[in-house]
Amino acid sequence: MLLTLCGTARVVPAQVVQDTVLARLTNEALAANPSLSRAAAAMRAANARVPAAGALPDPTLTAGVMNLTLPRFAFRESDFTEVDIELGQELPWPGVLGARTDAARAQARARSAEASARRREVAVRVAELYHSLRYVATAQAVLARQQRLLTAGMEVSTARYAATSAPQVDPLQARVAVARLDAEAVDLAARDAMLRAALRAVRGVRDGMTSRSSCSTRAGSTRRSRSPTTPPASTAGARSARTLASPPARPSSRPPSAPPGPKR
Repeated sequence: MLLTLCGTARVVPAQVVQDTVLARLTNEALAANPSLSRAAAAMRAANARVPAAGALPDPTLTAGVMNLTLPRFAFRESDFTEVDIELGQELPWPGVLGARTDAARAQARARSAEASARRREVAVRVAELYHSLRYVATAQAVLARQQRLLTAGMEVSTARYAATSAPQVDPLQARVAVARLDAEAVDLAARDAMLRAALRAVRGVRDGMTSRSSCSTRAGSTRRSRSPTTPPASTAGARSARTLASPPARPSSRPPSAPPGPKR
């Protein structure tokens, strides 16, 4: 007798950790965007027109007087005096009110879809700028470590060349690599400033106002984590240009002098 046990494996999806900083930036951008307020107002107006589209037209009341004796307004002095009161109600053709209601509902759904699409566009734009800014901050930290390593390597190669134990090409290549990293640091700094300005514009924050977002704090902490000996991008670029302009120091070609003999 063969007993087979069959079980169903349940795949538990991994929990997505929500970035609170990104959520806060998105909420600020959604609250500061004027087009979202306009789209929300248009959606509410379209929803309010749905019940009125299926209602009957307003009834009409008409009152009139004919052959009235003036100026005393005597209604019974003449047999030809008439007072007419008319109450009317327009009845549309069957199916017209239903079609108007369906059209109003479709218009309301269209306005709601436009508002949702606009909200998604703003959220996607904020997420794109936020993650690009985090990438730039990480790239700046990695570039700072590379600059420190290459600077140390350049000093070692220069010292070895001064001791005539390494060719001249080694310190020159190290200086070229340091200058290339300095240029990349300048490009990253410019991109960082551009992304921050775009993120402030999306959130409706002026340039003079201080942002309290943790995204700026993270990027700033990445910059502060650099070594105090690492110069800024502009200073490092100027120093590397001066370094490339001046060749490495050559060792002296004169033989070392003999040590003095003992005094007699």
